[in-house]
Amino acid sequence: MAIEWDRIGQPGFDRIVEALVHRMYDAAASVEAVNGRGGDAGIDIKVTSGSRVGSSS
Repeated sequence: MAIEWDRIGQPGFDRIVEALVHRMYDAAASVEAVNGRGGDAGIDIKVTSGSRVGSSS
């Protein structure tokens, strides 16, 4: 299955990245695509695992 990157739009891209990042962590981790309109300092993905929080931009 090929992804038509030019047709999925930003929300679709964010969901795909969120799913891929989620696979890198255990099932207890929470992975969230951050809405960049609210002054998120460039954070695109937020991962919370227990008391640890990580982000990627």
